Amino acid sequence: MEEAVPEVSQQTLLPKMVKLDFSETLTVLVGETKQVFTVHKDIISRRSSFFKAACHERWQGASTAKDVELPTDDPELFGTYLQCVYTDTVVTHQDSGHNSNSDDDDISTLADCVMHLVKVYFLADKLGDLISCNLIIDSLITTCKERGVSPRRSASLLESVYESTPKNSPLRRLMVDYHIHHVPSLGKGGMEFVDDVDLVPRAFLVEVLQEYGRLKAECCDTPICAAFGDLPSQRAKCHYHQHDERHPRCE
Repeated sequence: MEEAVPEVSQQTLLPKMVKLDFSETLTVLVGETKQVFTVHKDIISRRSSFFKAACHERWQGASTAKDVELPTDDPELFGTYLQCVYTDTVVTHQDSGHNSNSDDDDISTLADCVMHLVKVYFLADKLGDLISCNLIIDSLITTCKERGVSPRRSASLLESVYESTPKNSPLRRLMVDYHIHHVPSLGKGGMEFVDDVDLVPRAFLVEVLQEYGRLKAECCDTPICAAFGDLPSQRAKCHYHQHDERHPRCE
């Protein structure tokens, strides 16, 4: 007798979903002015290890619950971060409707936009939110590609990156790669591809020279211009992402 095939319900085929509780909120006070942000506990704690710990402590002792304070952070940056948490999109200064009247204004605005994205990355990294870090770094790469700009000329940006990230940070690797792509043009003028070279972090210069030497050694029989890797926008999606057991590499 033919064996009966068990019926598979539609619900069995659907991925397991987690029901979020939108009734519990958390008040976050940001900056010196203690600007108030109200966030949903389930949303923020699933993204940020910092807020997961904060929510655990708060609800463990509900009778003495306190607001979460981020006194050294910028409310504008935190607002950008929250939009990323809630919508998985990253708002840049270009998205705010800035109208420039000159090319100089546009260049300045683009530089501010890149710096803004980098600072939001610092905040997401500080809060232990790998998903937002990866979304922000993708947005940074896309912005640079679409607007034809590169963070490679800003010594102040490099200084900020190297002060705010650990040694193996993907953001550091991204900065090095942006510069390495332009290294073949250094022959005549040294480090003139960076403004204010005296302000450039020594660790960055060391990493650029190490990567330059590695690539040149790997391609010793190749013309120097062909020895360097792809632009960041041409690399694999996960190349500049952070991963752990909860955030596996992209397919």
